[in-house]
Amino acid sequence: MTKQLCPRNAGNFSRPTLVGAAVLAVGLLFVASQASAARVDIIDGQGFEAPYTAGNLEGQLGSLLGDGVQAPWLASSGTTSAAVVQSSVAHGGGGQAVQVDHAANEAAGAGRFGIPVTGWPDNSRYVCIEWDMYVNQTVGAPDTFGPFFGVEAYDDITVGPGDLGLLGSMGVDATTGDVLYQAAGTGVLTETGSVVDFDAWNHFHIDLDFELSQYTVILNGAALATATFVDGASLQDFTDAPIASFAAAGDPASQALVGTAYIDNYEVYQPNIKIPEPTTMVLGLVALVSVSGARSRRR
Repeated sequence: MTKQLCPRNAGNFSRPTLVGAAVLAVGLLFVASQASAARVDIIDGQGFEAPYTAGNLEGQLGSLLGDGVQAPWLASSGTTSAAVVQSSVAHGGGGQAVQVDHAANEAAGAGRFGIPVTGWPDNSRYVCIEWDMYVNQTVGAPDTFGPFFGVEAYDDITVGPGDLGLLGSMGVDATTGDVLYQAAGTGVLTETGSVVDFDAWNHFHIDLDFELSQYTVILNGAALATATFVDGASLQDFTDAPIASFAAAGDPASQALVGTAYIDNYEVYQPNIKIPEPTTMVLGLVALVSVSGARSRRR
């Protein structure tokens, strides 16, 4: 059994899929002192409760570093899918969650919603991403797949300006319920062997290990798979973990599929480290960069 490093809560498809990567980059400058703590919140989605309000997620403020510093949610360039804060379907808390509606024929690199950061990991080898997700089933023609709903993790620093590195991803195929991640080197969407029920909440968890250059995907507390960082072991920075929806196969019928999922209790954090207590933070230039890559899915 693969060890779960951040236990806060405790086939071959040969068709290609376009899985574009959207980099949401922002400059953060801070002067920090050190204090002991069990964890530090990198991005706290606050359960999408107040001060989040009903309406588009893009532009609403999320909390950084768990200390009240805030930054806006951004959408990747060309996005036609929607992410909306609503109260009809939610998982605990004050009754709000984000509804993600995947649009047909979404452009490569689009369909991502995230808050960019820099300077992570800090004094730790691990970054952990958690969220709850509820997926409606998409019914398409035979041999169609997707859309994919989940979360990705990126490094847009190590690879240099204008490029990006995909650390890892985890999500669900909305036609089959398969829990998927992307394989090292190829980016192939790979089945974990686990399937979730539709119209039900499940807890998803990605552990990023920057010492071993690998990530582990965890469903409802059970580790399902571990793989080297998708775009290479040289990646060493964490810069964003966007909520993502994209077509899970490259054929026209799969590309045209639409779907809906709900995301709640989203958070990114470091466990068991010395944490920074920012005294100064300056938000720099925001840059949205989209690139596309040909990914294939196998079974």
